[in-house]
Amino acid sequence: GSVAVTSLFLIGDAGSVAPGDRVLAELVRQGRVASRSGAVVFLGDNVYPRGIPPEADPEFPEARRRLLQQAAVADSTGLRLVFVPGNHDWNRQSDGGWAQIQRQGIMLGDYARSRGVAVELAPLGGCPGPVTIPVTA
Repeated sequence: GSVAVTSLFLIGDAGSVAPGDRVLAELVRQGRVASRSGAVVFLGDNVYPRGIPPEADPEFPEARRRLLQQAAVADSTGLRLVFVPGNHDWNRQSDGGWAQIQRQGIMLGDYARSRGVAVELAPLGGCPGPVTIPVTA
């Protein structure tokens, strides 16, 4: 019989990468040849330096670009993406951190719906875990 294989890619601190970064390019390259049941888990610090600020903030466009650069891995690979927030996503434990996380979850959900891809924040809405995310072949 054949053995089912699931690929699970774990990557942290991807919110600090520049456009065209080689790490994300390599993730896409490997993800394209992985089984479709695979997944990518972004392990926090998805948006440097302080998460997703309000839209009126001058840092918003760059924060949005950083997050959506990672979300685009789903477009290129067809893999499920799960974003786990890190301390930078929480406004580095400062005031407004919960709102930063909520904005990140909304932005990822909007991206998933508009592109027809599996992209999500977990746990959702800045709630505590644990969260079970089944990954099967």
